[in-house]
Amino acid sequence: MLTLLFQLAEARNWKHNPANNERGEIKVSFTTKLQNSVTSTGALNANQQAYTLQGNVGVGTPPQFFNVLFDTGSDLFWITNKDCIGECGNNMFDSMASSTFKKNGSDTFISYGDGTTVDCALAQDTVQIGGTVMNNIPICLAYDVSTQTGITDGLIGLAVPGDKPSGADIFSALTQQAASGKNLASFWYDRSENLDPNGKAGEIMFGGIDSTRYTPPISWIQVDSKENWFTDLESISYNGQIVYSLQTSILFDTGTTVAIVPYEVFAQLNQTMNMDENNLVDCSKAKSFPPITFTWKDASVTLTWDQQIIVDMPTKSCMSIFYPGRGSTDDPLILGAQFLRNFYSIFDYGSNSTGARVGLAKPSDSFTMTLPNSSGAVRYSMLAACISIFAILI
Repeated sequence: MLTLLFQLAEARNWKHNPANNERGEIKVSFTTKLQNSVTSTGALNANQQAYTLQGNVGVGTPPQFFNVLFDTGSDLFWITNKDCIGECGNNMFDSMASSTFKKNGSDTFISYGDGTTVDCALAQDTVQIGGTVMNNIPICLAYDVSTQTGITDGLIGLAVPGDKPSGADIFSALTQQAASGKNLASFWYDRSENLDPNGKAGEIMFGGIDSTRYTPPISWIQVDSKENWFTDLESISYNGQIVYSLQTSILFDTGTTVAIVPYEVFAQLNQTMNMDENNLVDCSKAKSFPPITFTWKDASVTLTWDQQIIVDMPTKSCMSIFYPGRGSTDDPLILGAQFLRNFYSIFDYGSNSTGARVGLAKPSDSFTMTLPNSSGAVRYSMLAACISIFAILI
């Protein structure tokens, strides 16, 4: 039986509490899975596995619960409908069973970078998330889902809606619910190597920042796009030396597993890491990996050796989080979940005057990585299969 890098964490339904309508920051616990997934930014490899963030959302009155993906790569909130054809997930929404359902009358279509397509009908209904109940929330009910990368109940897109909103943007509704009035979402990841299947693997706070989850300061990075979390990266340094200094866009994306870096940077990293064809590295040499620093105009962050690899203890394997981007291909540059889990990550929509920005801060909880006793020279494992190389949403 193949061993997963992280234990499968089962989502738990929340009890419906209609009285919980007071304004306040919304906290949503998420689980993580290595599974086939629909993401806004992905063409998956080999076994089509991806590191995904999943949580439950209730839709309708009484609520019908769905296990959805949280993804900063698109702004569409969709769930599968009762009449759905194709790869439609385990749960499908029955609008006739909801007393608060309102049909919109228009359809929309989304095409993801992995080839997944979703046709859905816009509507409104009551939505319960993180114990908070919100009325008349826009949703899109999928009636045709085509994908080769797996089945899901739906997806909550958390990208900047921009000038061309999808028509089913839940981010704004979630943050408007907050007493703070702040239009942001903050991610905290459990960085344990083996996740508790009965517990949470992380937490998203909508409308606020949990000061107990990070140590100041917050490094703020300005977003350069009106439609996604792209930022202007100025340079990348490795072992104290600048190896890339051409200003380029790089995307912060919770729906992507790895960090896709410029081809020439990957080549420099590989001279030290000596990755094999599956990105596996010698665990016994991991502590000698030099730091890598990403620099923007107003901020910089550095990854130490233990933040540059993923460890699978059952197979005694270690893998680099880095994959090559622009070079012979025109892949986008992306800082995905394995990069973001090293930080307390804040996605701030900002305002017309300040603009959107991403904040990164050191998590307040301590974490010590344990390496396998052997060199981990495994040629292929589930660890390798789980990592996905992604193409940007078109």
